[in-house]
Amino acid sequence: MTALTTVQAYQRELDKLISIDIDRLTEQLSNGYIESIEEYRNLTGKIAGLRSARDLMQEADRVCAELYR
Repeated sequence: MTALTTVQAYQRELDKLISIDIDRLTEQLSNGYIESIEEYRNLTGKIAGLRSARDLMQEADRVCAELYR
């Protein structure tokens, strides 16, 4: 088993927190707590932004892995 560096541990924890937040927001949408179209758009925008942030983190990780092999 390899030890995680501080950066790897940070990345893993951030990814977990983003996933938890996406799940929380998605649950709000699916449970029908939305009272207006503006609130719906706000939540879906937040979810899209979090997914985009996670995708960018993964892309940065791939780029760094290729650069520092």
